[in-house]
Amino acid sequence: MDVPIVGDDGWRREYRGVVDSAPGLFFYGLSFQYALSSMVLPGVGRDAT
Repeated sequence: MDVPIVGDDGWRREYRGVVDSAPGLFFYGLSFQYALSSMVLPGVGRDAT
């Protein structure tokens, strides 16, 4: 997959899991995606909404 998802600093270019530069590509379960609980199963529901 050759999509521009990594910035010059080496971090993913996403905001709350949504990758603007690659429509249809999403991340989930990232540490502090939205809150501390984003990386555990109970916190994924809030991020998904």
